[in-house]
Amino acid sequence: MPYPISEVPKFDLVEQLRGLKKSTAKVVIAHFGSLNKFAEEKEYPFHVNTRLLLSKIKNFPASKEKINFLDASEVSKLFTYVQKYSKYKTFRRMVILSLYNGMRVGEILALRYRNIDMEKKVIHVVSTANTDGSFKEATKNGETRIIPMSKHSRTVLQEVLDENPDLNFDDLLFPVSYAKVQNRVKDLRKEKILHPDYTFHTFRHSFASIFFKLKGTGYESLLKLQQIMGHNDLKMSLHYVHLYDTFNRNILEDLSFNGAEKLADKRNDEEKKKYLDTVINLREESGRILLEVPYEKSTIKMFTSLSGFYNKEKGCWDFPVRSKESLLGILKERYGYEEKVDVGKKILDIEAKLDRLLDKGIV
Repeated sequence: MPYPISEVPKFDLVEQLRGLKKSTAKVVIAHFGSLNKFAEEKEYPFHVNTRLLLSKIKNFPASKEKINFLDASEVSKLFTYVQKYSKYKTFRRMVILSLYNGMRVGEILALRYRNIDMEKKVIHVVSTANTDGSFKEATKNGETRIIPMSKHSRTVLQEVLDENPDLNFDDLLFPVSYAKVQNRVKDLRKEKILHPDYTFHTFRHSFASIFFKLKGTGYESLLKLQQIMGHNDLKMSLHYVHLYDTFNRNILEDLSFNGAEKLADKRNDEEKKKYLDTVINLREESGRILLEVPYEKSTIKMFTSLSGFYNKEKGCWDFPVRSKESLLGILKERYGYEEKVDVGKKILDIEAKLDRLLDKGIV
């Protein structure tokens, strides 16, 4: 039976949300946030503690979102359609920031005038909008970042500034709600402009695809993508490489089961060696061990426990020589890395030891 809306906060809403995917539960909570604002304006006896609900759904199962990319024809179809209707003006600009700068929807909604530097052509991503309309300092992974503006992003940001000459330093550039953005996506799916599986986050995925097409999938490109998109872990960026390869290369054309296992083992060994040679550089310099390795938050504690510190001047980790054996153990366990043996240097070391022993008359 239906209940008065004022009775809704009295229910165990966490229990009502249980069984939903986390992403779906967040959308429901966002609607509660909109109702809170409306009730406050109308002085209606209604309030749901959305922050408490968000904290309670943290352990809900994550949505197993299929990661999709828009191709060029889909992007063209989308922009041709949304440019016809004024109601999509703000949405179109937000899509451009996600599609050409890889920003999350919450980061775009939290973007303020003070966060953009049109002269230096950079965006300071320092906060994110929650689904209930509140804001959180730092981004999804708890960090901030500075990213270069793409040409398309620069154009739409300049449009916003030109249309709002009286913007204050702390004013939002896109003062709309999460729910409104979600509704625009739903409308476009209903009109068959977007695929039924696409979400706003699909534009961010598409940015990775465009980036790899332009810059390639090498290690340097991978690091740049990690920095721009704000991935906490290089593994997430590597995931995009795998998906890009799957979507954009015909990897099955020469598929054959004849000797496939042997070929796979050989290829894995070759790729592993090539990857490790590219991403890990361990060297000894001036009585110190210097290490270049992909940034991963989880390794910081391990490295500092070995008396290591990040040497900003040299752009790498710096360790005392005594830590080398333990460091090699971590690198082998985590990355499968083994130090190359320089045979020539080994022979010279043995000869030097023999000379010292001969000088002492031991041999």
